[in-house]
Amino acid sequence: MIVPDTFVALARTQAYRRKLKFKRSPPHAEQWRRVGSGWFSEVWEHPDYPGLVLKVSGKSGFGSGETDSYTAWPITDAWQVYAQYCQKHPHEHLPQILHFERINASTAWAIMPKYDHAEHTQENKRTRRQWGDWLNGARGAPEWMWPIVGMASSLNFRVDLHTGNIMVRNDGILVMTDPFSIGAT
Repeated sequence: MIVPDTFVALARTQAYRRKLKFKRSPPHAEQWRRVGSGWFSEVWEHPDYPGLVLKVSGKSGFGSGETDSYTAWPITDAWQVYAQYCQKHPHEHLPQILHFERINASTAWAIMPKYDHAEHTQENKRTRRQWGDWLNGARGAPEWMWPIVGMASSLNFRVDLHTGNIMVRNDGILVMTDPFSIGAT
């Protein structure tokens, strides 16, 4: 999938605007709608580009809006390293990173397809639990996960594979969108 240059430019502006939110508290640009957030990041969509989202990732507290935590506990999101890996090594269970840019050492953004929340079925719970076990060093991980297991171990990333970090593609395939919670300090 090729992302239109017009969306890249629009997303870049929104990402920089969100980076400045703690310094100047600018409102988000018109038409952007926040569709998700976590401790480290925010996810936005724009009505002119259905099926695509912008994810902006920063230091701890960035996605929650807790400015005290953002400055007092400056831990960078591990998703940025993971996203760069996923962009270069596509796989059906990894998020498709269509465009990735760094704003600075602790803030980055990406454009990716919009995924849906996975249902809480027994099969999905089993898959999430198995992926989490493998990321934490259990034997038997499939070959596509070996580099991600190595990333978790060698970079000392904390595995955080909760239900919000596994989503589903339109064709029903589960995607491990954000398996880590903390990166380097």
